[in-house]
Order: sequence, then structure tokens, then C-alpha cells
Amino acid sequence: MEIVVAFTRSEKLLEELTSKEENLKGLWRQEGELNTQRKILLKQLWIKFGDVSKELMMKIDKFNSQQLNMLVERIFDISSEDDILHLIN
Repeated sequence: MEIVVAFTRSEKLLEELTSKEENLKGLWRQEGELNTQRKILLKQLWIKFGDVSKELMMKIDKFNSQQLNMLVERIFDISSEDDILHLIN
């Protein structure tokens, strides 16, 4: 009987660990996607302006996925770093 109880506990623990692992993988995947979006936006800005201020790079690091997507899509509407902040706000 004790073996069955221990086995059941082990199964539950394994299920919990597997669930937590999947959650972590999802978070890592999301962070990877955000990093890719940031890299694409920064590359576009470097091509367009030749240089990007450290202040703007630090702000871009804090942008969420929706903000990054919007800026990537509106790159042709951006003519200065100030435009980026206006579009975000």
C-alpha cells in the first residue's frame, strides 16, 4: 500500500514538474520572440538613421510585443527618434 501511495505522489510530482517546465519553455519562447522583434526594429532604425541613441535603445528594451510590432510596421512613418516616442504614447 505504501508503495502505491509513494508511486502516486511521484506521478503527481512529475506532472507538476512537467507543467512547470512547459510554462518556463513558453516564457523563454516569448522572451526570444521579444528579443527578435527588438533586433529587427533596431536594425531597421540603424539602416534608416545610421545611429540610435543609447536612451532610445534602453526604451526599446522596455517595449512590449505590441509596441515593437507597431513600430516595425510603421517604420516608413518614422522620421526621427521623437516620432517613435510619439507613436508609442
